[in-house]
Amino acid sequence: EAKVAEVEQLIQDKLADYPDLKGTKTAFCWINADDLSSFYIYLPSADPRAAYLLDLGLELPESVYTAISFSVNGRWNYQSNRAPLASLENAMRRNGSMRLFFGTGLFDLVTVPGNVRYTLNQSSLPMERVTAIEYESGHMAYLGEESAEQLDRDIHEFIR
Repeated sequence: EAKVAEVEQLIQDKLADYPDLKGTKTAFCWINADDLSSFYIYLPSADPRAAYLLDLGLELPESVYTAISFSVNGRWNYQSNRAPLASLENAMRRNGSMRLFFGTGLFDLVTVPGNVRYTLNQSSLPMERVTAIEYESGHMAYLGEESAEQLDRDIHEFIR
């Protein structure tokens, strides 16, 4: 109980340092490092830790989004007679109205923007139908107010 009180106090203290977090969507999560095929998000109806976040003035998501489904990804057949870029080039040749949007974060250590630049330079993609934009962000360009607003504008412009 002392450890729980200590952690709760730490969270309260940190929230006091950042008053603009009030109303931010948040959740208590649990991830098993030995089995990354699932994780849990605790909701206030089932767990008092989530209710505690509400008491602090934070909000919880309306639904749970599964970002990566390892059970689906694990069953994917990665065997193909054609490389992904060749498939994309073929699709764009066959569909003259197909356009392509790349949005990469300059500080992304997972899908680095240099890979997109290199791929586009080596491709036979019709560049007049390709949009490639780099954002002042990491892997998720929609995090951070400035890059999120720019990404929103760029996607809307691309869709028009």
